[in-house]
Amino acid sequence: MNSKLGTLALSAVLSGAAAAPLWGQTASVDACADDKPHTFRLQENRDKLIATLAAAKKTDPCAFWGSLSLAERDIFEMVTAYLGSCDSRLALPPSTSDETALDHAVTLYSINGPGLQDVVPAPVPSGGGACGGYDSNRVFIGFDQTALDDMRKAHEKSGLNPKHVKGYNLWEATNDPGGPHTPFTERDMICWGGGPCWLPIGNSEGPTWHFFAKDGDIGANGIQGRRGVCGVSDPRIVELTVAFNWDHESDPLCGASWRKDLVDKIGPANFRTYKPNGTCDAPPANIDPDSGLDHGEAGLGPDQCFPAPSPAAKQGAASAAAAAEQIEQEKLP
Repeated sequence: MNSKLGTLALSAVLSGAAAAPLWGQTASVDACADDKPHTFRLQENRDKLIATLAAAKKTDPCAFWGSLSLAERDIFEMVTAYLGSCDSRLALPPSTSDETALDHAVTLYSINGPGLQDVVPAPVPSGGGACGGYDSNRVFIGFDQTALDDMRKAHEKSGLNPKHVKGYNLWEATNDPGGPHTPFTERDMICWGGGPCWLPIGNSEGPTWHFFAKDGDIGANGIQGRRGVCGVSDPRIVELTVAFNWDHESDPLCGASWRKDLVDKIGPANFRTYKPNGTCDAPPANIDPDSGLDHGEAGLGPDQCFPAPSPAAKQGAASAAAAAEQIEQEKLP
């Protein structure tokens, strides 16, 4: 992308919410589906999580936020939005408590942006192409025992709110035949449709997360073979993303209608208005969804198995790819 087009695109992307908001602008108040006001703690909880990953990467929250691409930011915000909404309230009907799973999020381990190459072949290949991926377009968060216990209960008991009382938790066991991603042993979802939610085998759209059914499931060597979290030994780590369609495409920059879907399903959620500590105005480092090797790596956790390639290595890989493409072009008649 040339600099002039990049400037225009950045202006359009960042000013678009003012012209036609993708999300509501109320800071942390969500009416949910029950027409009652609810106050959640998105700012405080997002600040807490961003600070943990920034510290792990030996930088400060604002500098870390400024290093992220727009896609990485969107992925973080969309996941924390549904974790901090009525759909993830932990209190059961008729409680008035607005405590959510996000209140019990402790550590942000990794923000995995688009285009990451899977180091270990996915047991169930993603059908989402460049907009999907096994390791891409997701975050890994460590929760406390309260949240993990509720995830496990939701999986075992047909949800925490089996009657789907409006304004309360909508977690349920997944109906995806692919099951949990390696090395996790359980998978839950919030069904937004796309496939019949009530079928035991389907492929429904919506938020989905993978976790360990028991603390001991993680194994003695911790997580292996997953980008950004290889070597993590926390048994309460959870992999979280949003599937926008049947193929489980999950990069929010791939479809403007998907961002509208998030608004319709979750409601006001501070999308693209979050600033670390309420003051950090750092623009995203990259807004191009097709930016190749330089896209989606800044949010990766300090991986013990697959360290990020050096700039020289990335440039070498890009040059090799360009040379290979030129050779193929020269072969054409």
